[in-house]
Amino acid sequence: MASRHSNSSTALSPVRDCPYCGGAAAGAAFPYASRFAGEDFGYFACSRCDTRYIDPVPSPRVFEQIYAPGDYHDVFYDGDGQSAYRETAEKLAAKLAPNARVFDYGCGSGHFIAALKERGIAASGGEFSAAAAASAAERCGAEVFDLSGPDWQDAGPWDCIHLGDVIEHLPDPGVTLNAILGQLAPGGLLSAEGPLEANRSLVYGAAALFGWAKQQRTAAPPEFPPYHLIFTSAQAQRAFFARLDAPLTELYWEMHETGWPYRRNGAVRNAIAQASIAVSRLPLVGRGFGNRFRALYRREG
Repeated sequence: MASRHSNSSTALSPVRDCPYCGGAAAGAAFPYASRFAGEDFGYFACSRCDTRYIDPVPSPRVFEQIYAPGDYHDVFYDGDGQSAYRETAEKLAAKLAPNARVFDYGCGSGHFIAALKERGIAASGGEFSAAAAASAAERCGAEVFDLSGPDWQDAGPWDCIHLGDVIEHLPDPGVTLNAILGQLAPGGLLSAEGPLEANRSLVYGAAALFGWAKQQRTAAPPEFPPYHLIFTSAQAQRAFFARLDAPLTELYWEMHETGWPYRRNGAVRNAIAQASIAVSRLPLVGRGFGNRFRALYRREG
């Protein structure tokens, strides 16, 4: 465990070490704190890498409320936000054999599975409860396993495992990813994508500034579900994959800016989002800017 820290809204002591690199907590970090379901959660900066993370980890009771049906996937992962998954499916389909066994770990509503199906590739999925798995299966018309049981592992090994917007929700991502890689066939592909919320981005810079201003006006943490347990950068995310137990070869790494969550979210926020997208596309100036990554790795051995 790390040394003791606290912030102005909530005392959380002792603070766990960084779940990405094991570094000690350096102190409170944006978004500082959150209160949900009668519990307080703090966000802390790692002293070693660019990662910010939540402490304490939400209990199973709180997790169940955070991801209640209709309150998460239906709100955040429907509509035109699925374009990233369609692009990933297009790129991945070009590298997969027609009969490849693909597993979408944390498949949500099954959008990625549906995108692969449109390209002639069948896939199975997994969700973190029996109810969520049943809902996803009904929506995408594919087999979806309850990840709390062993069935998805018994059905392996898999030729490709995809994680779309999953890693930032994991309490201990290193342990989980190593377990997932154990179900990946030698030579199999690990496909991953998600947010880079500690990366250079005008949107996240503005969010941090506005969040700091709000924090100065009140001592009470905002009432908001702690959806993301981890906020990280492109550099820290790539280093995380490099530290995993299984030997991985990076086939591609892409980063881009989407303007989320400011895009189409009011005139001022949308203007910031559009400016962030424009800056990320500028030669030289935009290098390193972006709020989302897409990566593909091959497991060796």
